Amino acid sequence: MLLPMHSYAAFLGNNPMISAAELSSLLPDLTPQKVYANQILAFQTKHELDQEFLNTLGGTMMIAKSVTKEGTKADLKDIPTILAAELSGVKGKVTFAFRFVGVAPAKAKTFYSDCKQFLKSKSTPSRYIGNEMKPAMSVQLHDEGLLDPKKGCELVILQDKDSLWIGRTVAAQNIKAYTKRDMEKPVRDMTVGM
Repeated sequence: MLLPMHSYAAFLGNNPMISAAELSSLLPDLTPQKVYANQILAFQTKHELDQEFLNTLGGTMMIAKSVTKEGTKADLKDIPTILAAELSGVKGKVTFAFRFVGVAPAKAKTFYSDCKQFLKSKSTPSRYIGNEMKPAMSVQLHDEGLLDPKKGCELVILQDKDSLWIGRTVAAQNIKAYTKRDMEKPVRDMTVGM
């Protein structure tokens, strides 16, 4: 039985080549699709990627999974509908965020209020974090529960002149866990990290 291919986008770290090599070594079936802004690798794999997988990586900051069906052409005007579908499992007031790459800030700004109004028309109270200039930080994604489909959602929109990729953030660097590992190590080494 053939497993379905899943489409993901990985926000690579300071050394994108090393981060991509790390992903390729852990996902032997990784099929690169496109690179956005020299730092975001869109790819396909048969593996389901989540926070636990990202926690094993050293160079990838965030992973998003495509929310559009393979072969369908997405459009920016579909974002309110896609967001509402992704938030359909949330009870009560919903929290959402956007991460735009390749979309003009003036155009990105309109999506926050448009989506808030669209959700209101569906009787769903909402609030958003981040803005068109500075998306939500990874610590906010964890604290606000945006990685949990029952609590909220961050949509990732990657655009260039000939393609549009829309996904949902499924994993982000856990800064608090990193800080704990760094600050609570048993012995300080004065020669490393200075």
